Amino acid sequence: MPQLRSKIQTNGRDLMGIKSKAELYCDKIIEIFLYILIFCLPFSKAMIEISATFIILAWIIKKVFSRRLVSTYLNIPIAVYILAIFLSVLFSSNFALSLKNFTTKTMEYIFLFFIVAEFIRDKRKLKNTIIVILVSAAMVGADSLFQYFFGFDFLRLRYLQSGRITASFHMPGDLAGYLAPVLFLPLSLCFLRLKGRVRLSLMIESILLLGLLIVSLARGAWMGFAAGIIFLGIMENKKILYITLTFLIFLSIAMPYLLETPEDIFTRLKSIFVVSDSSSLDRKVIWQAALQMIKERPVFGQGLSTFMGNFTRFSKDYYYLDKGIIPYAHNCYLQIAAETGIVGFLSFLTLLGVFFIHTIRSLAKIKDKFYHAILASISAGIIATLVHSAVDTNLYSLQLSILFWIMLGLNAGLQPKIGLEKCLK
Repeated sequence: MPQLRSKIQTNGRDLMGIKSKAELYCDKIIEIFLYILIFCLPFSKAMIEISATFIILAWIIKKVFSRRLVSTYLNIPIAVYILAIFLSVLFSSNFALSLKNFTTKTMEYIFLFFIVAEFIRDKRKLKNTIIVILVSAAMVGADSLFQYFFGFDFLRLRYLQSGRITASFHMPGDLAGYLAPVLFLPLSLCFLRLKGRVRLSLMIESILLLGLLIVSLARGAWMGFAAGIIFLGIMENKKILYITLTFLIFLSIAMPYLLETPEDIFTRLKSIFVVSDSSSLDRKVIWQAALQMIKERPVFGQGLSTFMGNFTRFSKDYYYLDKGIIPYAHNCYLQIAAETGIVGFLSFLTLLGVFFIHTIRSLAKIKDKFYHAILASISAGIIATLVHSAVDTNLYSLQLSILFWIMLGLNAGLQPKIGLEKCLK
């Protein structure tokens, strides 16, 4: 019996050792490929998918051993959201397409959310993640400047689009959809007491990205940034709001004398309130088709990822159809409602509502200035994306969707880190 007991104990230690090594290797894979994903996010969809695959597989293997799902304040809202989306798949007008996108896109985003939320609870990993975001954004800034002066970007060799910068993205709006949310990080960190060189670098990056956001002429991104900077000014530091607004006014006035843009910045700004321009009229036609889709199948919608497939049924006279162009809704909330119905739409709004309430209450309790700045800036970036998504396709773009769920994961992971998991109680 003693020999048998000793053998069992030895085998148990061996199994524990194997388990620890497996978890360690999985952690290393997750860390390496998450940095690669974040760095390559602006310019390589292939690296996004490859990195995401390695990250998710490593995380699943790790969970086989640990059997513990990270606890965040969004666990329940996300579970409800997944159920609502799955119901839209079951009642989809194209079941095969909806099921495919549910498994390859929706669940990919959800996995990345939980992985990031768990990953950044290590302070070293959090700092490294922030550095990678800042370095990647700085490279996009340099690429945008290069494209402006030489006509093409050096990352993907993409040309200016009607005189507007795109950097490595397909469209100016996509570039702006990336710049607006990430800009809040260097902007908020500028106001912390950091080393002189670090602070100077952050200031230069903030000015660069802010200038490029203006030059992009993306009105939706401007509105998103405005909402985000107001939030950041209120929740983090009012100086950020006042200085940024002053700088924006100065930059907008000086910009025509420094750089040429296809349209005057103030004229572009005024056009936000004009609904008779071609862009607004185009969206009006698309939104009417979306509303008809909702009316036809209001509860569970047409089915996940079926908007484009159903569009021609509701808008046969859309003038770009002859060119083979079938649009997204250019309003992510209308598209969510059209594809997943009132059930899916309300579940997403519930998730956002919990995000707002929990984040605001958390920020009111944080004492650590670094964590406060990071959480406030990440949250401002999420708000910017959500506002921009009301007039564009951010939540349906691979790059910008991944960015959104990573930021949401950062937001959720930061709050338990500072001991606020019972904030809503």
